[in-house]
Amino acid sequence: MLHYIRDKTAVPYFSNLVWFIGSHVIELDKCVQTDEEHKNRGKLSDLVAEHLDHLHYLNDILIINCEFLNDVLTDHLLNRLFLPLYVYSLVSPEMSEERRISPQVSLYLLSQVFLIIHYQPLVHALADVILNGDLSVFCSQSDMQSSHKTTVSAGGVRRFIKPPESLERSLELS
Repeated sequence: MLHYIRDKTAVPYFSNLVWFIGSHVIELDKCVQTDEEHKNRGKLSDLVAEHLDHLHYLNDILIINCEFLNDVLTDHLLNRLFLPLYVYSLVSPEMSEERRISPQVSLYLLSQVFLIIHYQPLVHALADVILNGDLSVFCSQSDMQSSHKTTVSAGGVRRFIKPPESLERSLELS
């Protein structure tokens, strides 16, 4: 039963949740980049507040301490959001297709992740990549499981991409 919940419900739900949060982050970054005369302050404030709500929601899920759910959520957050969207935005010197948000926004959002999320395996893994400068997470495919292959391009760089199917569609198939 736990395998069914994890594979048929948790995986597609978390995949779509992470995609939604990442899309929201890209919208937040666009708002910052196009707000030259500070006309979007209200919208920007709302986007930041919504992102903080997302982080609190993720933390609430993680502090339930259901191991198999935490493993799935941690994997999705690291491999499909934090590394390809937040961290890669900091390490990529040029603006490219893989870098979707500005380094300033990325740094701010990462600071909020470290302030709000208290699940140690996730925080330690993210901090390890950032502090040790291990860029191999963007190139290594050897440790990728079959469910993660869609996050890695042909060149080996992790990318923030849309999930292959919606939650509703995955539930229809089961």
